[in-house]
Amino acid sequence: MDKGWMDLPRSTTEYRHGVNNFIEFAFTHSAKGNKILCPCKKEAFPEGAALPKNFYEAKKTVKSLGLGYINIHACENDCILFWKQYENYTSCPK
Repeated sequence: MDKGWMDLPRSTTEYRHGVNNFIEFAFTHSAKGNKILCPCKKEAFPEGAALPKNFYEAKKTVKSLGLGYINIHACENDCILFWKQYENYTSCPK
């Protein structure tokens, strides 16, 4: 599967086409019920790596390690992160 679309700006047609192809591939090859299992897991991690089963389990692991995280939203066009001076914005200032 071509992954070149991942580096493109989200506003491009090629990026949206790549996302649609990825989702279609995921549903076709990795769906269980109404959930999609990421087909890239096998490629991204070494064999036998212990990965969290879901987002909740990942959050529990992060918390148990004493690590924190901050949700930072981004403009849908990848213009800015709604962080620091843009923290209170609800839409893109550009």
